[in-house]
Amino acid sequence: MKKKLAITIPAVILLIGLYMMIFSFSAEEGEESASKSMKISKTCVEVVNQVTNRGWTETVKKQLADYYEHPIRKLAHFSEYCLMGILLFVIWSQWIPKGKVFYGIIILWIAISAAADEVHQLFVDGRDGNFVDVLIDTSGGCFGILICIAAVWMIRSCCSHSLRKRKQK
Repeated sequence: MKKKLAITIPAVILLIGLYMMIFSFSAEEGEESASKSMKISKTCVEVVNQVTNRGWTETVKKQLADYYEHPIRKLAHFSEYCLMGILLFVIWSQWIPKGKVFYGIIILWIAISAAADEVHQLFVDGRDGNFVDVLIDTSGGCFGILICIAAVWMIRSCCSHSLRKRKQK
């Protein structure tokens, strides 16, 4: 029980922090949110320009930043909910055996969270709720679950392989 709580409590704290971050981003008015996204897009373009030594002009960098702003914003959605999927997997795996119910609870939780976030945006000036964003967010959460499944599989494979080697000696 102590081990379960030692894993669950920090994960719950991180999950609460993630929710606070997600909903604070969603509370930003449309112009402020777009400005932040564009700033991140410009930074990404500048980093690529520097790392690849492309020597893009300011006009080209602006065009690229404009072009990639939307995909970068959607990738941010996906990533936030990917982290949510990982945290929910860690939390629920301490209390529920893995199976259909386990995965169903996590996916439903993620989808409801994504829908609540989009409904919240309906009440913010310059923002709107978007069903596609719910799908992107839920896909991100499912990807987080897949990362956890792969990590568990790799750890089990590694441990069972080393146990077999020890038995052979």
